[in-house]
Amino acid sequence: ATPRDPPQRPVRSARPLAICICGQGRTFMHVAPNLLTATARLRAEDADVFLAIDRARGRSSAYPGKSVPRLAEKPLLDAAARFKPAGLSVVDVSKGLDESLRRCFKLVVTRERKRGEYAFVLRLRTDLAFKAPLPRLSAFPRPTRPRLWFFSDYLSAGTDSSRCGPTKTVPPELLARHGLCADDNIAFMPRAVAPSYFRHWYWKPEC
Repeated sequence: ATPRDPPQRPVRSARPLAICICGQGRTFMHVAPNLLTATARLRAEDADVFLAIDRARGRSSAYPGKSVPRLAEKPLLDAAARFKPAGLSVVDVSKGLDESLRRCFKLVVTRERKRGEYAFVLRLRTDLAFKAPLPRLSAFPRPTRPRLWFFSDYLSAGTDSSRCGPTKTVPPELLARHGLCADDNIAFMPRAVAPSYFRHWYWKPEC
């Protein structure tokens, strides 16, 4: 008999949606049950979940001269485990929103190297609760060109460090070039838009 090569396993295609839940963990353990319910339809068939959480309870600037209170690690990890995340990153100190966005997207890219690229990305906050479950992915908008949808609680072009000021990863010259930042709560986008969105939270005014 002629020897045959072993059958090749088919490459598993990625689910179409990556859900990035990222931010400070201050209320995550309380909000997690709501987020589980809100994302249940998506997680059932459409989505993988990625979590990037900071254990700090608040901004380090809120505790001048003091160590920043941190959340207990085990309860935080227990809450995160209920999502069966495809990627998880937990750090002790918050370095700002732009940093948590990058960490979460890095988890997505790492997963894609093994499973293939996602078609869409949905970004949620760790302290956001919903009144009703999110719909299946088929009910989300389908852009004819790369486009971003987001809901923001403020847009600003200020330099106040508590809002849109420069950080270690967003220097003044970058702020000057972009001029506008959005503290968004929900963002949905095609995968092609994600590298720009998750790089930082500053946008050109025409955006």
